[in-house]
Amino acid sequence: MNMPDLPIALRLLMILVVSSLSTVAAAQATVVTYTDPAGQFTLAHPNHWKVAGSPGEVELYGDRVASSMRFIVHPLEGLPTRDPDALIELMLEGLLTTYRDVERTDPQTSTLAGQTAARIQYRGVSTRPALAREGALYLIATRTHLVAADYSIPQEAAAEIRPQIEAVLESFTLTD
Repeated sequence: MNMPDLPIALRLLMILVVSSLSTVAAAQATVVTYTDPAGQFTLAHPNHWKVAGSPGEVELYGDRVASSMRFIVHPLEGLPTRDPDALIELMLEGLLTTYRDVERTDPQTSTLAGQTAARIQYRGVSTRPALAREGALYLIATRTHLVAADYSIPQEAAAEIRPQIEAVLESFTLTD
């Protein structure tokens, strides 16, 4: 169909609809910066995500049911150990308490906040609600702090959500 063959009113309506859809898509893609109240980190996230933050920690919730990310910067003092492998196991144990049929990778090397991090990926079935999920845990032990990031997303929407997750992870910056 050739556009000149359409009545002018219909052509204008089509242009308005396409323009409106482009505006909606652009609004959803807007990114905002979150700054930790304690001043320890910043990150950028889509503006339509929900944010629950407190000093040294933030949780982000995407627009898909039960998509979440968490970032924690915690002093090493007071932790039960400073051994990175033991810390990974403790963190992962806490993350996976509501999962069954979990498959996980061995720790791999990755990058978080420009530093070398240990990363473990996992898949399993969440028991609340029963939903196939996947996620990862990133961990850095600096001289003074434990830096952890994790995410959990529904497997059925992973291809759609993962690029947003990766963008947030790449934006995470330690400020102290």
